[in-house]
Formats: sequence, structure tokens, C-alpha cells
Amino acid sequence: MTTQRSVNIIGGGTAAASVALTLRKQAFDGRITIVAGETLLPYERPPLSKEFLTGTRDSESLAILPAEWYDANQVELLLGVRADRLDLRDGRVLLSDSSALSFTDLVIATGGAPRTLAIPGLPDRRALYLRSAQDAHELRSRLLPGKRLVVVGAGFIGGELTASARALGAEVTMLEILPVPLGRVVGDLIGNIYADIHREHGVTLRTGVSVVAAASHGDQLELQLSDGTYVECDELAIGVGLIPDDHLARDAGLGCGNGIIVDQYGRTSAEHVFAAGDVAVHHHPLFERSMRVEHHENAIRHGAAVALNLVGANVAYEDPHWFWSDQYEHKLQGAGLVGGGNRIAVRGRPDDRRFTMFYLDDDKVVGALSMNTGTEIKHAARLISARAQVAPGVLEDQSQDLKQMVKAAAYAR
Repeated sequence: MTTQRSVNIIGGGTAAASVALTLRKQAFDGRITIVAGETLLPYERPPLSKEFLTGTRDSESLAILPAEWYDANQVELLLGVRADRLDLRDGRVLLSDSSALSFTDLVIATGGAPRTLAIPGLPDRRALYLRSAQDAHELRSRLLPGKRLVVVGAGFIGGELTASARALGAEVTMLEILPVPLGRVVGDLIGNIYADIHREHGVTLRTGVSVVAAASHGDQLELQLSDGTYVECDELAIGVGLIPDDHLARDAGLGCGNGIIVDQYGRTSAEHVFAAGDVAVHHHPLFERSMRVEHHENAIRHGAAVALNLVGANVAYEDPHWFWSDQYEHKLQGAGLVGGGNRIAVRGRPDDRRFTMFYLDDDKVVGALSMNTGTEIKHAARLISARAQVAPGVLEDQSQDLKQMVKAAAYAR
């Protein structure tokens, strides 16, 4: 008698939904169960800091797949139930409601949790973080016109949260420990552009400072900064990064290191156990390194790749990793190893806030970052995937057609 295959997916985000969707598209006829943790259908997170926060999208619109899809495709959803422990020897997931699920294959897509700050003197529950729809609801209820908000962290989440808060009429002070916003990710040139953009939109941006202590005075907070100055506010939001939620894997003895370590096929150190999305440190054949990527598009594509490998495709995951950030009227997009290589080529004019920056290892395109340049980043991603060799001066020349470069690179392979 042949045992029916059963795939358990732990996590209620994009990667989890992508695994289930791809499995059914591949005619997988075994049992699929998603242990979602939250009470909502698996949903997209990028809108939480933008359209959802500003009220132009509601909770229902965030769902990756409608409830009817799960019913029609016989995918069991366990909402509001957490996975507490993995029993890999017997192939079981022990749940928070004291029940257990058996599996033949397991996918861990648990994402991560906001990195917290311990600030002396800060009352409990006064710091707001943004990761879940519930977090966004709480933020939205407090970001009223005229409210004074301090945002700690000027990375992607902090910058998007700040832009949304300004759109809601809040007065915003943004604090960043680095010299420029986004400097660690995109470098000083683009970081300084975003510093100017935030200031032009009425944000008080202070760089090179951190919060060292706090005191409450009724409904108000007083924050002491590392330079000895003080800032008063009504609300405090913190966006200083993500910690991968790999505790289940660690407790089960899986290989971990700033996330769950997987190979190019999504396989962990245990047989029949995979990991996908934000929590996975995946080996990338294209870049010849291991990396953990916290982008929406990566969650979709990595989840799909893991599902393909569950049905025996044996396909290495080589996506060049595309991401974006919307702040005010500006769109920043990136692909590949942003900041990598040993040479930079700039196409367009940074002063006009409309350009694409290419990162090259000698003549090979390894990464790209674009600001307000539409489809150029898509061509850049294809050049990265094709391991395209481009001579100096060619990418900078806007008379040269990027689409034709992609075709030439594909032909050369």
C-alpha cells in the first residue's frame, strides 16, 4: 500500500501561498496543509507600509488567493494556529492547540519578526513595529493629522512608513544611526537623494544619532538621543530590520545561520524538509554565494521553485532578486547584487532623480538599481541572469538599447 504524500507548509505569507499554488498547478494530488499562525488568509506584506497604512487598501484586498481557491483546490488552512515544535523523526508538526499534523514533506516559510530595540525608560507597548496587518491597523489608528511621530530607522520600512505618515498629515521626525538613509543598502549617492526627498516633504531627518533613553509625560514621550539632544513625540515607530523566524528549525536541529540554510533547490539539512522566502539562506548558483533575501518577489519565486522541486523537477533557484520601494512619488527598484562588483556604470542623471546604476564585476553585470526609470530594471535583471559582459561606456550611453543588449547576451550564451 502506497502512503499518500502530504506537504505541510508552516507560515501564512507569500512564500507559503506560492508553494501551495505551484504544487496544485503541477498537478500534485497529495494533501496540502498550511499552518498560517495569523487569523487572516495568507496575505501580501508590501502594502502594509504603503496603501494599507494610508487606507487605500483593506484587509480583504491583501489576500494572495481568495478563500474559494483553498476550498476548490483542497488546501487545508489552519488559521490562528501556530506550529510549536517539529518532530522530524516521526514526521509530525506539533501545534499550539495541542494537536499534531503528520507529513511526508515539510516546507518552513515562517518569514521573520521585527528587530526590537531595548530603550531604557520606554514604557511597555509604546513602541510600534510594522510587520503584520494587525501592526498596520494599530499604526493607522494612531497616525492622525498633526500627531508627532518619531520613526527610528531610515531603511526601506522606515522610509515607506514615514512617507505614508506624511500623507496622513502626521508630523514626522526620522532618526537614522548611519550618515545617510539606506546607505548600507544603496550607498551614499542614492542615500543622499532620499535624504533630500524626505526633507522636501517636511520630514525632520536626523542622521548619525540613536535613541539612548526615553521618558513618558502623560501621553507624550521624550526621547534622549546619542548626541545629548531630546525629541518629544506622541508616537514612536521603530523600523530597524528583520530577524528570521528560524526557531522551529533550530530547535529541530536543522542547519541555521541568520536563517535556515538551504541549498540551491531549497532543501535543508534534513531529508524531505525545505525552507522558502525570508527565512531561507539559499545558495545562489548565479552569484556563487549563500544569501537571505527579504523581498516580496523572492518569496513568490523561491516558494514556486521549492514546490517544483517537491514534485521532482530538480531546478536550481537562480532568480536575480528584484525588489522595489515606493516613497512619495518616487520608485526605487533593484536587482541582483546591489553594491556588488568593482565598477559602476550610471545611465541617466542622478540630479534628475531618473537613472539606473549598474554594478559590474569587471565587465559582467551583477547588479542594478534604478530610480524612476520604468522598465530598465527588468532589462537589467535579464542582463544579470545572462551573465552579460558589457564593455565600458556602453551602459552609460542612453542611445544604446538595453533590450537589444539582453538579446545579444542571450544569443552569446
